[in-house]
Amino acid sequence: MDSVVLFYNNKFSFSLLTMACLQCTSVIDENEQYYATDDMGPEIISVIERYLGHLVDGNEVMCSQCFGIIMQEIPEGGLICFACWVHTRRTIQQQGIIAAPAVMNMNACVWCRRSLAQTRSHSIPEGPERTIITQTIYPREIPPGGLVCYACWVAARRNVEHATRVEDNRQGPSNLHQDSMCAWCRMSLHRRRTHVASGPVRDEVAARIYPNELPEHALLCSNCWTRAHENIEMEQEVVQFDIQPPSASITLDGFTHTTQTSTHCFVPACNNVERNRVPEYLRRIILKSEKIFVTENARVCNEHKCLYNWEFLDQHQFSNTFTKNEIESMLKLSIQDNEINQLDFNNMSSIDEGLFKFWTGITKDNFINILNVISPALTCKNQKIALGIYLVKARTGDSHERIASLFHLTKSSITRLLRVAKEALLRYYELLYTSIKCHCQYDIFRVLLFRSTWIHHV
Repeated sequence: MDSVVLFYNNKFSFSLLTMACLQCTSVIDENEQYYATDDMGPEIISVIERYLGHLVDGNEVMCSQCFGIIMQEIPEGGLICFACWVHTRRTIQQQGIIAAPAVMNMNACVWCRRSLAQTRSHSIPEGPERTIITQTIYPREIPPGGLVCYACWVAARRNVEHATRVEDNRQGPSNLHQDSMCAWCRMSLHRRRTHVASGPVRDEVAARIYPNELPEHALLCSNCWTRAHENIEMEQEVVQFDIQPPSASITLDGFTHTTQTSTHCFVPACNNVERNRVPEYLRRIILKSEKIFVTENARVCNEHKCLYNWEFLDQHQFSNTFTKNEIESMLKLSIQDNEINQLDFNNMSSIDEGLFKFWTGITKDNFINILNVISPALTCKNQKIALGIYLVKARTGDSHERIASLFHLTKSSITRLLRVAKEALLRYYELLYTSIKCHCQYDIFRVLLFRSTWIHHV
């Protein structure tokens, strides 16, 4: 162990500063002997921190009396530097004998360790207060003749009174006050609506407060009475659910389905916290491509919601046992898919003329004329789909999410195709955008058809 030099400060004066002892917080006069923590080595600092129970900062001082007390805690075989040894010898010669730690500890409260020099103190007799103090300062012990400050003594008395009240409530209320307190929550019933615990409610409350006994004419507050009724109803629902016969199920070899839970993403082993509802277009895509039915109650995270390829789902095992409700839901989803597939702009011959005009507002011939004019400006492969999506958007005013579900595309793809179609129309039909604020939708389409026919023939 490296030697530690402790400077014994009895010659320096700091008239402009007020110094307080780190241990007993008493004010140190400039002519008194004290020790500065900046001058202590790490070994002495560790002894002081172990004694105080907290870290010691720099620029702090300690009176010689507290320092002598703490140094008594040095373990057997510990070493000190020569300067400390010389100081100890001088102290012995001046005082004749070093005071015992038990006598020195009487200058500080054994609980909060504050100085008792200028405050009211109290002895610690045998009793519940002494037990409370012993439990609080553990692993330290109360020295013989130890004292506490008056504030700590009052705190010990309050802790004893609180423990007594808790024990009395735990053993049950007295006959004098049992009718003025709720039998469940033990709250006062003064100026509160009360109910008599009877029938199933009485049995529920008796089970909740066991092992305490329920008085014969016990009263409940309105909140506890309502809570007891809710618990009874929940238990009855659980019993009815348990006795219901299992619903008929069927096993389909070619199809599987996800779980019915909504607590996490339906993709197995996904730990993302988002729980979004699975869009219908995404459920249709997965059902059509992977033969996996995503249940209505399933959830999806933001990461998997934006995927295009779902082939990785084949690596996971899903249940192929369907209930009646799951089969009906899957059939409805498949029927909706067949209805929406009728609006395929790449195969316009399969679209009914009335259905085509219903969605776009124009006929097939007008659609072809417009497409022939703006096709050089369309910078995408699916030019018919881009123009068709733009016309459906202008016709219906639906959101991008709904249009994406109609065309089995993602929201980002719909946004990109709408931008491409808009730029192409803006290039050849400036009037469509410059006069959009002063023309109704009918006039816009009329100008669009007129100019498309004129440019096409020119």
